[in-house]
Amino acid sequence: MKMFKLGAIVTYGGGAIKTLTEAAGELREEGVEVHVRAATPSSELGWEGFLRWLVEEAHAFFLLGGNPEEYDGLLKTLSAGHKVVVTKEPGRSTVSPEHVAKLERYYKYGGKENLKNFILYLGKLAGFDFRPREPEEVPWQGIYHPELGTFEEPGTYRLKYERSLGLRPKVGLLFYRSYWLDGNLALVDALVRELEGRGIGVVPVFGQGKDKKLGSEALKLLGGAEVVVSLRSFFLVPRDPAREESPLSTLNVPALQGLKEYYKTELVQPKRGCYGARCDGRVCKILHDPEIPPPHHWIATYKWIQENSDVVVHVGTHGYLEFLPGKGVGLSEEDFPEISIGNKPHFYIYTVKNPMEGA
Repeated sequence: MKMFKLGAIVTYGGGAIKTLTEAAGELREEGVEVHVRAATPSSELGWEGFLRWLVEEAHAFFLLGGNPEEYDGLLKTLSAGHKVVVTKEPGRSTVSPEHVAKLERYYKYGGKENLKNFILYLGKLAGFDFRPREPEEVPWQGIYHPELGTFEEPGTYRLKYERSLGLRPKVGLLFYRSYWLDGNLALVDALVRELEGRGIGVVPVFGQGKDKKLGSEALKLLGGAEVVVSLRSFFLVPRDPAREESPLSTLNVPALQGLKEYYKTELVQPKRGCYGARCDGRVCKILHDPEIPPPHHWIATYKWIQENSDVVVHVGTHGYLEFLPGKGVGLSEEDFPEISIGNKPHFYIYTVKNPMEGA
């Protein structure tokens, strides 16, 4: 059986890569092979290997998002090889604008079934005997619950929810439709279970961003929530509050924006000049001594930092790192500042308003 080989580069909406790959996996028995890449060099083929595979083996290629001009050389090479090429610009595609528009509907509606038929439609354009179904609209907004399923009507959800968990004060969660489409729901599921474990009811609503019509429809599903937590990456406030009302203001409840906080460890720089109970002003003189190496606990702390962090930010006046024994420039592995911090990225916020050191 001859395999239909499809290549794709996705420059935004990376969550769809997972769904597209899953859809392709379910079509493999029908003779489909798909390789999808983000816009950055990464894959088991390798970026160069992927481009070579596109030119030598792929029957079709589509570019999702981005500026087609950046891929002009690749698009021309693929077009010259009589391959099916689809981009957001019909003029750079090798199929008619009608075909491009239909493929856009498959992708825009989203979901695994639409993406499976998206792949089959591309295969049909490439001459394969596939029979794709027409694009099917998928809800643009709705209420999702990890145990109860998906609802388009808030009344139906409320009835089923209260039968299952009883009357509770409710928190609304607002998240992207793409999370629901692509099954990227681990965070939503965890929040729902944590809140419910504390006796709080939850109305988890997905919707289509700040689109005036679709966005407002999603907000209507939050009715009954006493507070709303947004899990979206961007604020739902207008750019010009003087001219435009925030859609959240229509709810008349507190709205909180979730903040993404990466894992961090905060610690005080280890002492060099004094340690324990003895801090009498005399031992501290070794702070600027160019010959006395730092004590063991100093080295241990910095070795822990080297092995357990990706980046270091030093906040405060100054530390002692640059005063350790060793050269002032061109440090080597025998100099204590280098021994301490190694090649770890180190952001050193140096306060120059200190009169003694800012001159």
